[in-house]
Amino acid sequence: MCRSCGEHVAQNLWYLQPANHVSSGVIQDFVDRIMYNGIVVPGLKSISKRQRYGTQRWSGVQLALWNWITKSLHSFQVLPDAESAFKAIDLSNELGLSVCSCAAHLDSSHPQIFRCIGMNNAAKITFKDKSQPFEPLTKQQAKEVVAEWRAKGCYQTIGWRMGPNVTWLCNCDQWCGCHWSPELEWGQIPSFFVARVDFPEKCQGCRECTTWCHRQGALTYNADGVVQIDGALCKGCGLCIEHCPNGVLGYAPRQEYYDVPTLRKMRLPDQGVLAVG
Repeated sequence: MCRSCGEHVAQNLWYLQPANHVSSGVIQDFVDRIMYNGIVVPGLKSISKRQRYGTQRWSGVQLALWNWITKSLHSFQVLPDAESAFKAIDLSNELGLSVCSCAAHLDSSHPQIFRCIGMNNAAKITFKDKSQPFEPLTKQQAKEVVAEWRAKGCYQTIGWRMGPNVTWLCNCDQWCGCHWSPELEWGQIPSFFVARVDFPEKCQGCRECTTWCHRQGALTYNADGVVQIDGALCKGCGLCIEHCPNGVLGYAPRQEYYDVPTLRKMRLPDQGVLAVG
């Protein structure tokens, strides 16, 4: 499937819209700071008390509250490839390198990992916070950071806050908070694309794809050793597609997705595809 021609467009990608890359004024600075200190940090501290995919889960009112927050106020969406991250970087106004907040809060003894890229207003307000290690980045440097961490097996997510305003570009792995709280329906929004098996006859059962997959249960194998993909579990990060040595896998548009600008769960028309720009 072509992901760039724009034919039969059903949804423009919100994070590639210039209007969503803003470095706003004092009021938005204040709101963003309140959201980070009042929502993100307490959320990560609460997650840190739970085991990844374990029995300690949010439920009832807590689950409803955090599902509302991650659907309405602040969350991250998975990107399907490095090129999508590069395009978002090109649209940004301000950039800076910061430590991974998830790793820092989920395990205080964990060494600091400098791999999260603050964008636009997030970069602007973090530059002013002298207590947080933060280094300015050029657009080329930001792309190099993404390429470095993707080569190590990280997938990229784009952060949004109300608007939706693009705020962060993170390089995620098992330290991401979403791995510790899988019960949240949209705690980390899957990309608009899903991996699919395009050429099953080429699959040799090497299982290289599972080495790169970050979603437990998304990849399985049938009795013949051919890879199978559960589209409902696939994050759509594209790592398995990139690293399949035999070109077995490809992209397909995700039929059910969360539309950040309208804050609604939506379905594609039968013949619809998504445009990347």
